[in-house]
Amino acid sequence: MAVGPVVLRTSGHAAWDDLATWWLSRYKISTQQTYATYLPRWTAWCAGRPLNPLQAGRADVERWLRTVADSGLSRASTAGHCDAVASIYQLAFDRNRAKAPNLA
Repeated sequence: MAVGPVVLRTSGHAAWDDLATWWLSRYKISTQQTYATYLPRWTAWCAGRPLNPLQAGRADVERWLRTVADSGLSRASTAGHCDAVASIYQLAFDRNRAKAPNLA
């Protein structure tokens, strides 16, 4: 039985949802399934503040990771959460940099 791409729940922030869907599509299905459990934890944490995930800063991510670590997940799982969120923000940064005009 073939398994298709993972579909994320919407976060209420269309631009974030578009970015997350595009980012997730770059991975194989098994990785998508793993990351599809991590990202909703991040967006739910943001929603509880209320914080648009695209306006979050490093301190926000660090506070969230502390929450993840304190929830009893293993160090490896906490690191996976960190890697996933860092990766999506790196993609957003690279994408925005590619769109920025060259002022040099």
